[in-house]
Amino acid sequence: MFVRFFLFLLYASIATKTTVALPRMFVNFTFSDSPVDTSTGNRTDREYSLDSSEFDEHNIDKIYGGSYAAVGQFPFMAVVHQLNQDRSYMSCGGTILSKRWVLTAAHCVYKSHIFLVAFGVVDKSAFRYDYIGKKGVTMIVNQRAIYPRLRYKFDQYDIALLYMPKDIPFDDNIQPIRLAGASYTRKSFVGQTGHIYGWGQARQNGHAIKKLKYGSVKIISNAKCHVWWTIDGTHICTDSSTENDVCRGDSGAPLVVLESDDEPVQVGIVSYSDGQCPSSRPSVFTRVSAYHIWIKKVTGISYK
Repeated sequence: MFVRFFLFLLYASIATKTTVALPRMFVNFTFSDSPVDTSTGNRTDREYSLDSSEFDEHNIDKIYGGSYAAVGQFPFMAVVHQLNQDRSYMSCGGTILSKRWVLTAAHCVYKSHIFLVAFGVVDKSAFRYDYIGKKGVTMIVNQRAIYPRLRYKFDQYDIALLYMPKDIPFDDNIQPIRLAGASYTRKSFVGQTGHIYGWGQARQNGHAIKKLKYGSVKIISNAKCHVWWTIDGTHICTDSSTENDVCRGDSGAPLVVLESDDEPVQVGIVSYSDGQCPSSRPSVFTRVSAYHIWIKKVTGISYK
């Protein structure tokens, strides 16, 4: 794994750079103006094959149990496909922050500089290279910011931002979500109901589903979670011994709590679990309020 991570850093260091009028935090990251043929290092407009049989799941998370979502029910959700060097893709979730920014997990985007991001989507059954059916909007993205202290094991600092090449067209089915910001840094959320979302496996060793699902889980204390995982204040954990859980393939998707006015607030990003669905071990999320300063520096967006 360390060798693969080193090779990724080497690849990023030799990629063609371009000047982008973005916040200073982007200085440490590499962007490209157009897709790059990773086998030659040359720019190309060649389409990537996104055949579902080539889907590279790795050990990421998807929703177990839960219910199917209706169109527009969760307008903040985004599909994030990392287009890999071998022409396969890894599917993750993400959330819309603004007309130009999408939040996801770092391990969903570290391996590539080219991504297909889709909005306003519930049913992925018609998914193609740049087409997702009669509804929804897709964009090819090649600009991303990964938290600078990311570790190769992805057990900490697992957060990243994608910058869209043009404005996301907001409508009833496409809207941003509010993030937990500075005022949430000391809030534990223990005992609260968290809401999870994803396009993934409905059971262990099952196939990825084509329609968005959602479910609810209980947020547990970090002390209880620490029995199973090495975590700290930059994490949030949920009880996985219920009828709903994250499972393989939905990393980058949000953990959401509802405020008193029923406004959804994203408090976490799906990061990792043991891959069992259901599991006796907690699921681990990146705590977004721990990164509110970095998010502001990169995006210019301040969350309270």
